[in-house]
Amino acid sequence: MVGILEQFEQRLDQLLSGALTAAFDEEVQPVEIIAAITREMDEHLQELANGRLIAANHFIVDLAEHDYLRMQDYLKTLKTEFADVATVHANSQRYTLTGPISINIMQDKELDAGVFRVSYEQIAAVSNSAPIGAANTHSITIRGITHQLTRPITRIGRSPDADIVISDPTLSRIHAEVTIGSQIILRDLGSTNGTWYNSERVNEMSLTEPIKFNLGNIEVSFQ
Repeated sequence: MVGILEQFEQRLDQLLSGALTAAFDEEVQPVEIIAAITREMDEHLQELANGRLIAANHFIVDLAEHDYLRMQDYLKTLKTEFADVATVHANSQRYTLTGPISINIMQDKELDAGVFRVSYEQIAAVSNSAPIGAANTHSITIRGITHQLTRPITRIGRSPDADIVISDPTLSRIHAEVTIGSQIILRDLGSTNGTWYNSERVNEMSLTEPIKFNLGNIEVSFQ
């Protein structure tokens, strides 16, 4: 979890050019909030008879008026990043989610500055038996074969450990991953031959429909 939190801080700093750190001063830090969200998830699991662990998928963050006003320009970015990190955490722990993770950030005038509260709710997907994203199923097509993206994180590469295995020498063992959260994100995982979009090498990009990109020399269509 420490590595995930470090990546979260670095990504936020890149997205907002350090502006958020100044906004929070020393009172409330985003990394403290996401740590509280994942802790809330871990502490309120529902275990089914088959051993599956059902985790909460909607979290409410209550902030003091002072802190809420200081961060209100960044709410959209924070909610997106919080949801993405929580999704990665749930997947790493092999939790089952009944729908996409969502975050709501609210103001509570009764809280003192520097104090925040995280609570949770369980929100069912359109069909309780459907995996995340089934209501709006996305897929990628590689070499004429379509692969449904039914997991919070789908890893692509040459290794048998990848979720989508592609035998091609220009791909790394685990080349890239597609994360489905509040946004659908493609991330290169330090591959040798890179991930490319419009002839430019990218480390991370948002996927919208339809779009084509390359993993090494392999063209991938997302829809």
